[in-house]
Amino acid sequence: MISFKKLTLFSGYLSLALLFGVSAFLFIGFMQKETIKTVNVSFEVKEKALGVDLWRFSKIRKYHIISQEMVKLKNGVLKLIKPKLWVFEPAKPDVFLISNEAVIYPNNDIYAYGDVRLKREDLNIYGDEAKYSSEEKTIESSKPFRGSNKKSNFKGKSFVYYLDSSKLIARGVDIWLGKNR
Repeated sequence: MISFKKLTLFSGYLSLALLFGVSAFLFIGFMQKETIKTVNVSFEVKEKALGVDLWRFSKIRKYHIISQEMVKLKNGVLKLIKPKLWVFEPAKPDVFLISNEAVIYPNNDIYAYGDVRLKREDLNIYGDEAKYSSEEKTIESSKPFRGSNKKSNFKGKSFVYYLDSSKLIARGVDIWLGKNR
């Protein structure tokens, strides 16, 4: 049987251990609270890419895009620096568009500006801007341009090029017939 003296000694040691445990727990808790500082961190993410080479697909067309730099703007709009754009449609000639900068909208419309060059089969057009409408299947510009094909050289004030019929309608045109210069 355990004596009263041993029971008192045992309960004293247990109380002392419990006191040290509680004080150690509180000490560690206070120390951690003092050493941890709350820091507000915020990240601003801008989607950028260098050396872009991507494909976009719509219902009947494919788009191949190569660019030195791409920045994603609001509402899914892409801005490309030094882009090269190809539009591929089944059973139709490919369209190649190069410029200093271009903006591509979610509906696959393209606005290219700065030293724009358009090439399709033997047609070459050079100007300051061009707008490609994927819905209307047209490329147009309201700025002066120059161009050439196998039979002529020309320049004009504005143009609309219909991709389905390969028809170019130009306004304010001067044309030189003969070999391409």
